[in-house]
Amino acid sequence: MARAYGWRARIGFVLPANNNVLEPELYSVAPPGVAIHASRMLLGSTVMSAETLHAMEQQADRALAELAETSVDAAVYACLSTSLVKGRAWDEAFAQRVQGQQTLPLATVAAAVVSALRHLGARRIAVASPYPPPIAATVAAYFENWDLIVVEQAHLPTADVRSVGDLPASAAYQLGRAVVRSDCRPDALAILATDFATFPVLQALEDDLGCPVVSANQAALWWALRAAGVQAAVPGLGCLLDPRS
Repeated sequence: MARAYGWRARIGFVLPANNNVLEPELYSVAPPGVAIHASRMLLGSTVMSAETLHAMEQQADRALAELAETSVDAAVYACLSTSLVKGRAWDEAFAQRVQGQQTLPLATVAAAVVSALRHLGARRIAVASPYPPPIAATVAAYFENWDLIVVEQAHLPTADVRSVGDLPASAAYQLGRAVVRSDCRPDALAILATDFATFPVLQALEDDLGCPVVSANQAALWWALRAAGVQAAVPGLGCLLDPRS
């Protein structure tokens, strides 16, 4: 059947209800013929914690079933904090369980970030995020479980999750410049959190740092496009999505 929109692919994202960054960033760069669809989960709190993330994750099946009704070709669970708290084993079990139920390609955004870093040949990484201390404390161990070494990290300790989406993209640029120092020289910089604006500064940051930059939303888009069979380059978002840059 012909599709009025998404004639090339429909890709879906399940995200926390407070997130006001992911959709605008994806809509702004979607390749021709690619439609973006989203479903939301209530966090139920302004404070991110293991308990609130667990409660939110219980809504994932409902949210994914809604996306399946839209006939998406691939989907991403777009809350990276859930993966940090629950770990790699949860990522893999969650994706396998959902794929068995919905028969569509699915990854967590954290797994997409890992896949993107591996695709770029990175092993030693620097990390930047807006996570509060309890979530930031899980970062190094999470990536180590994927055989990635965090050589440096910096976090903006935003306590209220609703305030992250108000941070300008320049905050990601400045944090990235600060964390990638000449004495650590990582293979790549990873910018975490799907509600942290990065698209306006990704190319400039990569150019100025002289190393690949992978952000959560960029990696989610890259993974979903490839999973849906779309190989389109997206100029202006670094070498991950435009190898010619």
